[in-house]
Amino acid sequence: MVATSLLMFTLVYAVLAVIWCWLLKRYIVEGPLEHDAEPAAHGAPRDDEVAPLSFAY
Repeated sequence: MVATSLLMFTLVYAVLAVIWCWLLKRYIVEGPLEHDAEPAAHGAPRDDEVAPLSFAY
């Protein structure tokens, strides 16, 4: 019973590790997404909208 439990946990985590490595490789090969050099300018918010947050050092 203990051996079966140990084997099942090992198989589950082995499958999860394979999926994780496959996803990691897939996104590394794909590379970063392209983006604009400058962020889009936001107009003044309407009364029912919240102004977008900004952060700078």
